[in-house]
Formats: sequence, structure tokens, C-alpha cells
Amino acid sequence: MKVRAQMIQSGIQLATEIKRTMKSFLLLVQENKSNLRKEMFPHIIKSIEMLKAIEVEYKTKKFLINKWVVLVNRFTCE
Repeated sequence: MKVRAQMIQSGIQLATEIKRTMKSFLLLVQENKSNLRKEMFPHIIKSIEMLKAIEVEYKTKKFLINKWVVLVNRFTCE
């Protein structure tokens, strides 16, 4: 249970961190009215792909995750 809870938590934290970092980066570029360098495109694409992969993983395993959350809550409350 503990491992599953940590995996769920770390996945959510990873997605949040990727999203915040990309949002901050794009806002900085926009605020400074600068152009994106071509070298940055692979990094941007990779972060978008990671976010999509995390989203797909959570959507496909939503039922299992909900069951795990219930079990984790029971385990921690007892």
C-alpha cells in the first residue's frame, strides 16, 4: 500500500512540476517578447509528451487508482 501511495503521489507531483516549469518558461518568453530558439523545441515537445503520457496513464488506470486511494485511506486510518 505504501509503495502504491508513493507512486500515485510522485506521479501527481511530477506532472505538476512539469506543468509549472513549462508554464513559467513560456510566460517568461512571452513577457520578454523574445523568440524561442530552435534548440528549445525538443525540450518543449518532450515535456508535452510527458504530460500527455501521465494523463493517459491516469485516465486508463483511474478505476485502479480510485481503489488504491480507498485502500490507502483505510490502511492509514486503522
